[in-house]
Amino acid sequence: MNYYLKHPYGRVVAGAIGLDFLAFVAAASLTWIFARPPATGSAFALISALGALLCCAALASGEGYAPSTLSSWRQNVRVVLRTMGVAFAVALFLFAAVRTTPEQTETLASVALLYFPLLLAGRFVFRSVTSVRRAPDRILIVGAGDLAVAIADHIRSQPHPGIELLGFLSDDFLPQGIAG
Repeated sequence: MNYYLKHPYGRVVAGAIGLDFLAFVAAASLTWIFARPPATGSAFALISALGALLCCAALASGEGYAPSTLSSWRQNVRVVLRTMGVAFAVALFLFAAVRTTPEQTETLASVALLYFPLLLAGRFVFRSVTSVRRAPDRILIVGAGDLAVAIADHIRSQPHPGIELLGFLSDDFLPQGIAG
């Protein structure tokens, strides 16, 4: 998680986490309003908050908040589907290990049924909004050695690093490993 906090796109990642949490809150709220679960309001809110945290943790462990995922709709869908699979496996385990009433099972299924489409819709909107970018930071690499070329390769390999590589500043005519 420390990686995400230090990353230049930390605010983007924080926004994605907030939006995913909001999708879960919306799913739980809609379930509370329309399905009338058997739990008390405070118990349902506590269980919903725990569920939202676990879903965000599952997304984080599956690279759901990596910049490369947030910048690609295809990667978002893959991560969400993988997270759904993990959530389904955990639900099956809990269903077998913990005694639940049919009403509780129905409530959990209702929240999940609403959450994943809301999550995908939120990710789609988030991707659309964050794809409108500010001007990239312009970088000029001083030197033309192996390290300079490795830095340039790293910058170029990122899908949307927010960095525009202007070139190299060096006494050498061309950097090592760069052909004319």
